[in-house]
Amino acid sequence: MLADAVAVASYYIILVLAVSGIDLGAFRALRLITRMARMARYSPGLRALASAITARKNELLGVVSVVGALLVLASSLMYFAEHSAQPDKFPSIPATMWWGIITVTTVGYGDVAPITPAGRLLAGVIALLGIGIFALPAGILGSSFMEQVNQRRSPPVARTCPHCGQDIDAPQSQ
Repeated sequence: MLADAVAVASYYIILVLAVSGIDLGAFRALRLITRMARMARYSPGLRALASAITARKNELLGVVSVVGALLVLASSLMYFAEHSAQPDKFPSIPATMWWGIITVTTVGYGDVAPITPAGRLLAGVIALLGIGIFALPAGILGSSFMEQVNQRRSPPVARTCPHCGQDIDAPQSQ
């Protein structure tokens, strides 16, 4: 219901703002996302993926926290290693975070690169850590997704009490 409300609201916002000449790409993207969310109801694969993400949310939040800490640490170390050699490229720790994001995510645009030996060594170590850190969520989600798929395929197993042998899941008669 919420996805439908957002889709309808974004349609009317686009309709009203189209006259004023404002770029409406964000609203169109919002409509597309909400339509995809509505279609997820009918797709067992997307439901299994959503269940996998929900089941492992604590582990995923832990990985995001580690990535954030790595980003702050890497940016700080790189600032101290490169600021004296390239004050225009590494002017502050927050500005150096652009380099950190690009390096940790292994995109590597090349617009900002270290030139000192210490900076290059640090960049290599951080790039390798970034590859390892980004492999963690893929493994977590992959294993959780397979658990969700296997649970849907296999018939429920009756649990029995190890002491008396009665079915635990059976309704109790009063």
